[in-house]
Amino acid sequence: DQTRLPYNYKLIFRTTLNPKPSRKHMKVSLHISYHTEQEHLVGVIFDNQPDNILTLQRLYENSDEWTGTVAFEANIPATVRYRYVIVKADDKTIVRQEKGNGHILISEPLHDYCSHDSWKQADIDENFVPQHFYDIVDSEAKDGWDDCIRRYFRQYSANHILLVLEAPALNDDDEWCICGSNDLLGNWQAARARQLVQVNRTTYVALIPRTDAGVAYKFIIRRKDNHDVCIWEDGDNRYINAATESLPTVIFGYYPYFDYKFRTKRVAGVVIPVFSLRSNGSQGIGDFGDLSMFVEWAANAGMHVVQLLPVNDTTSTNSWRDSYPYSSISVFALHPAYLDLRPWKDLPLYQEFEEKFRKLNEAATVDYDNVVNVKNNFMRLLYNIIGAETMQTEEYRQFCKDNEYWLPAYCLFSHLRDRFHTVNFKQWKDFKSFNQDSYNTYMKHSGYEDAVNFFAFVQYLLHVQLKSVHEKANRLGVLLKGDIPIGVAARSVATWVMPNLFHMQSSAGAPPDYFSEDGQNWGFPTYNWEVMARDGYAWWKKRFNHMHHYFDAYRIDHVLGFFRIWEIPRPLYGGILGHFRPALPYLAEDVRALHFDADVEELSIPSLADWNMDHFSDEEKSTYFDWHLDHRFRLKTAYNTERKIREQVKDHDLCKKLIRFTEEVLFVHDPDNRKGYHPRISAWNTRRFAELSENDQQAFYNMHDDFYYHRHNEFWAREAMKKLPTLVQSESSMLACAEDLGMVPASVKDVLSQLHILSLEIQRMPKRSSGEFDDLQNNPSLSVSTISTHDMPPLRKWWRENINHAADTYWQQILHENGNAPWDIDTGTCERIVNMHLASPSMLCLLAWQNWSSIDESLRSDNPMGEQINNPANPNQFWNYRMEPTIETLMTATPFTEKIRGLIKRNGR
Repeated sequence: DQTRLPYNYKLIFRTTLNPKPSRKHMKVSLHISYHTEQEHLVGVIFDNQPDNILTLQRLYENSDEWTGTVAFEANIPATVRYRYVIVKADDKTIVRQEKGNGHILISEPLHDYCSHDSWKQADIDENFVPQHFYDIVDSEAKDGWDDCIRRYFRQYSANHILLVLEAPALNDDDEWCICGSNDLLGNWQAARARQLVQVNRTTYVALIPRTDAGVAYKFIIRRKDNHDVCIWEDGDNRYINAATESLPTVIFGYYPYFDYKFRTKRVAGVVIPVFSLRSNGSQGIGDFGDLSMFVEWAANAGMHVVQLLPVNDTTSTNSWRDSYPYSSISVFALHPAYLDLRPWKDLPLYQEFEEKFRKLNEAATVDYDNVVNVKNNFMRLLYNIIGAETMQTEEYRQFCKDNEYWLPAYCLFSHLRDRFHTVNFKQWKDFKSFNQDSYNTYMKHSGYEDAVNFFAFVQYLLHVQLKSVHEKANRLGVLLKGDIPIGVAARSVATWVMPNLFHMQSSAGAPPDYFSEDGQNWGFPTYNWEVMARDGYAWWKKRFNHMHHYFDAYRIDHVLGFFRIWEIPRPLYGGILGHFRPALPYLAEDVRALHFDADVEELSIPSLADWNMDHFSDEEKSTYFDWHLDHRFRLKTAYNTERKIREQVKDHDLCKKLIRFTEEVLFVHDPDNRKGYHPRISAWNTRRFAELSENDQQAFYNMHDDFYYHRHNEFWAREAMKKLPTLVQSESSMLACAEDLGMVPASVKDVLSQLHILSLEIQRMPKRSSGEFDDLQNNPSLSVSTISTHDMPPLRKWWRENINHAADTYWQQILHENGNAPWDIDTGTCERIVNMHLASPSMLCLLAWQNWSSIDESLRSDNPMGEQINNPANPNQFWNYRMEPTIETLMTATPFTEKIRGLIKRNGR
């Protein structure tokens, strides 16, 4: 049977093979080993056209070897892709198929050949990192896959078999080899193995002489400088069967079975917020011009990544409270404060502001209120000078067209915020919600068209500058890594335009953890994932894809939020009475079945026994509490919520004490099921817990452990897999990295691994050991290694704060030094710690600027206690840290730059 195929393909089984084909034809004999059920067949589809499935035949009855021959007519395209599928024998319905991009047929030099394939589970790129990553960090460009194979075919000898291996790129110290059972393949001796030649990033080839006997072999990873040192492929031997035909033969090996730790491409980089950059010409805050210079320094230092904090607009109050970069009013707009004004320094306008800029830039930290005010005044005057001309350009119009899915709403939001002097859109009269028709009318008839357009003008200038930095970074071999915050401000463009996507009566936060013993309340509304799922998470897809304009990699802030979020009812300020959403709450009968006998409902209401109220005076008891017949104290109605207490009790210590009383519960109600209960997190720290019987205390411990660490593992993994695959694959050329710190469910690791999202590994926050510190050598390959995040004390500050405690342990157990740790950590010790992180198997080693500068006496800060960017326990944190040396100073600090370059190179990064 001959079947007409796209591009005039024909499938010709061996039973009908024409022994004398026309010179206008080329035949490819396909072979694959695959076990199927008897009712299933192996088939082939070409160029992703599943309507025409070509079924192969078993080599013999009940065989797992499948074969068939494809004949091409002369008008075939240059590249033909095909993919194996498993189909039902009766109706040819596809039951499963290979993943990835499939296989390529060699259409040149137009002679017949045999292809022995392996089933693909995914492309090598999908199993590791995007091609774009290697395009930037690899200095040597290599040929395309099909060009390489064609070149070898032109050199083909009938006495050889072409073996093609698709496998991850190794680091510079290793090489792929094939070692087998005959002399030509080294007789199982690694030192004599045949080296594979790399023809592109993930493709390696070798010409293997044909033999009359079969050959067993395995792939190995061998050290270049010592051929006796190697790692053998796991699993059974592979085989090259005895030569039975004289056609050119290609054997494809795919994804050899290895632990790739230490073997994938490893690079180093630096983490710094844009606002923390400092140059001689800054206007009091780091900007995209400073970032351009800093990227150049990073490249000179041998770094391949510059990671930033979020750069989105956070302007809500035009005050220092807007310095919080994770509370954006738009997930698309860039922050106006990051506009570099130096391109207009020749204008008289700039000269009028120059003295103000100089004074702002001399400040040790960011004077946020004045910086934003001065830069905003400059931009409005600049708009009067060049705005009309700029908006007439084709580039500006194209920018507006490309960004019409967010730009008009953002501009109107920003204008109305300034016009009504509040970000609370409920006070915006006719604009309490966004409407496109109202927008169009407003722009035509309100007289405010120019005021609204100002914000589009600023966004265009920001776009041009950051896009330019991105392109420069890529030319220098540097990736820019952005940050996707888990939340948005409660009063933001997103909640104004699409409030149905959010739970507006709740706030997102975090339970008690390493960063805050009382939990955190971030103030962001939580997501209504059920509504978001209806259009395939379109808002999230746009958000991820928008990042691609400026970044090559991204950090998913609080990736745990895609599994479950810590949700706090809106009246609460603190985070400790929150609950996870979604969750599987206990019913009262479930609690009793776990051998807990106390009244669950009664334990969800704050109260204490009279003998447990010794921390309150008699006057305080009579003023704020009611005495109940069950000999328990409960707060009076006027003071029975945290909000009421904060509004009425002015004594700080008493206010705090009363708020603590509201936390005297052991259960909180599920938000969607009043009959459902969550064990209160860390409830054993309460006085209420001490009132339980010993049996109930033990039952509560067991229940709490089950609820938070076992009950939801698979449930939360399923929740994440509903969302994350769609999102991280929405822009496949960016490298996805997770911030997976805190109270991490056991299922997170497997989900991140399955989706090839890099985890975050911090030595002082161990994930794999019961000790105080993790072993860096056990970091997974697909991970980011760092010393500290922006939410943690940098190395020197942590050292001083933990002297006589954790620092001593680190000094003795990790650095293997005797005695107690010195109070101030010197540059040599800092360099040792930096070097340990660079030596880890983590694909990325990204260290905060403060930790890089700690290794140089002339550049490290004189005040390490002021280097922490954010303290998560402080809800009123002012994010104003700035690096002390200017970037110009860095560019001339040759010994420092060369030291970093040497450390990176010696560690194979």
